Amino acid sequence: MEASVQYNDWKGTAAADIADEFVNSMDEYLTLKSQKYDKNIYHCVGCRLRPYGIDKLDVVFYCREIKTGQIVPICFNQEFGISEILVIFKRFAVVLGEHIDRIEEPRVDIIYI
Repeated sequence: MEASVQYNDWKGTAAADIADEFVNSMDEYLTLKSQKYDKNIYHCVGCRLRPYGIDKLDVVFYCREIKTGQIVPICFNQEFGISEILVIFKRFAVVLGEHIDRIEEPRVDIIYI
């Protein structure tokens, strides 16, 4: 899976740590959020977050069906605000750039402007 937008002017990577209250498991979050999600049937292996509007996110969770191994997309029938989704994560980082594979993060103080 790879993130993509219309023109892909900038590409990048992301990393996240799931919040402790969800026992470091996206399945715990999905179980708490919806009575229809059954962690004995599905195991969440990824998600896609796409911002739209001022503060809304389109969220798709990619889950492996335990019996078949098939990946199925799961969505909620509601809109999410950005803060509602970011609460899932203890830490969340995104790196974007023209050619991030050619950029090494400098080991100097940040210049605030």
